[in-house]
This record gives sequence, C-alpha cells and structure tokens, in this order.
Amino acid sequence: MGVFFAVSAAIAIPTLIIQARDITSSGFSIVSTVAGLALGGVYISLVLLALHTPIRGALAAVFAPLGRMALTNYIGATILMLIGGLILDLPHSTSWTATVLLAAGILIIQELLSALWLRHYTQGPLGYLWRWVTWGSRSPLPYPFRIMTDTEVSYPSQSRSALPRLSRAILRFVNPPNRGKVRVSAVVKMPAVN
Repeated sequence: MGVFFAVSAAIAIPTLIIQARDITSSGFSIVSTVAGLALGGVYISLVLLALHTPIRGALAAVFAPLGRMALTNYIGATILMLIGGLILDLPHSTSWTATVLLAAGILIIQELLSALWLRHYTQGPLGYLWRWVTWGSRSPLPYPFRIMTDTEVSYPSQSRSALPRLSRAILRFVNPPNRGKVRVSAVVKMPAVN
C-alpha cells in the first residue's frame, strides 16, 4: 500500500500544481483527469493505511453514517454543489477557496444529518426508495434494532436472577448498558427457567 501511495502522490503533486496554475482551463482536461485519478489514489491509500493505526475507530465513527446513507448523500451533495456553484458563481471563479470551503461545509452538514437520521432509521431515504423500486413492494422504513437486556424486559413469574449468567453476559457484550436507548422493533420473551 505504501508503494501505491508513493506512486499516486508522485503523479498527483505535479499534475495538481499544473491544474492549480490555470484554474480557468481545469475541469475537463487531460491534466485534470490524471490529477483527479492520482489524488483519488492518494486518498484511498491514506485511508487504508490509517485503518491499520489506532485512529481506526475514529475513522469508522466519522465515515460509517456517510456510508450507510451513500445514495442520499451523493445525490444531496450533487444538488447542493450545483446550487452553491450558481450562487457563488464558481464557473467564473479564479480561486479554489470557495469550491473547497463549499465542499467541506456540505460534507460536515451531511455527516451531522446522517448521524441524526440514523438514530431513528437504518438506511437513508433515497436508499429506501431505491430498494422499494428495485423490489417492487413497499415495506415500512425500518428502525434500528437493539437487543434488550434482562433489566429492560419484564419476564412473567421470574426474577432477573433466573436468567443464566451466560445469557446476561452475552446481552451485555452485544448491547452495553452505556449505549444510548434506541427504538425496538421486536421483543423476544425468553421461556421461564425452572
């Protein structure tokens, strides 16, 4: 992976310098295409290398909501960039600053909105519509599923201690008590232990 990063960076740096010098002709030129592909290689290799470091958990926390709502975020970012480009007159701009700030702002807003949406649903709205059209039948927008612990479910005629210790340990591992409460779509009652 380090070799791929080095080759991508060696190609990306000079092509990006050439592209940055002449912003008016960038976009649909050979130099822009090569710069974009090489920079994509740099991004991919940096993320893959970072996944083998201690910051793996932080990366997952940041990118997981964006990935779970990929279709909604992609279409939303495209629409927002087109509207923002018209408002900021980006086609006639001679600086990359406005474009980069607009893209970063959209990414931050999408991260926050994706995290909020996924607290209530398991997939994005456009992903849900895509599945509806693909499968030809409409199902309710699914809520996140969470296994309930023995303290959250009432068992008829048995106390909490009637659950075997292993079951309680598994439930705590799958659903730690410090995790936030989430709406439950199904509750399974365990049989009474004699």
